[in-house]
Amino acid sequence: MQKKERRTKPYLILSVAVVMSALLLSALWHVPYIDTLTAFAGLAFVGHLITVDEDMPGGWNNPDGKSPLRWRGLVVKGALLVLLAACEIGVPALREFGA
Repeated sequence: MQKKERRTKPYLILSVAVVMSALLLSALWHVPYIDTLTAFAGLAFVGHLITVDEDMPGGWNNPDGKSPLRWRGLVVKGALLVLLAACEIGVPALREFGA
């Protein structure tokens, strides 16, 4: 059980940081919550996409080629980004929250 707690703790901390950022941006500059969430999702996706070559066999993080490429995380981050962008475009009323 402790191993699972170690894996979920960073995600919990990041989730709290995103929520706090959304609240702060909304309070100070009237940025809608959906914009903040979409920006963080885009940042995570682009960051993973830029560094994916380092995880390939022979790359910086995988010099011997023994570790498999972690495509699942990239696909999940991309799907989340597409979902948030579609919600932002398809449901304009979401832009009223937090603004």
